[in-house]
Amino acid sequence: FITDQGVRNLSTVPTLEWLSVAHCYYLTDYAVDLLLGHTKLKWLDLRDCFLISPAARERIQRAHPAADLA
Repeated sequence: FITDQGVRNLSTVPTLEWLSVAHCYYLTDYAVDLLLGHTKLKWLDLRDCFLISPAARERIQRAHPAADLA
């Protein structure tokens, strides 16, 4: 499983375009906030990440309007 710390490590990859963290039950809004400034993000799967709030999902969608978010 991936935690917020794992997303923190991935967020330093400048070429990150696709990320699936579906079913990662320990992720929180912090993980989403780490990805807000990631300009190359095209696809992000947050399905069944129950600790990520609707507000955090909205923030990532606003930051990446062209990205496909699940």
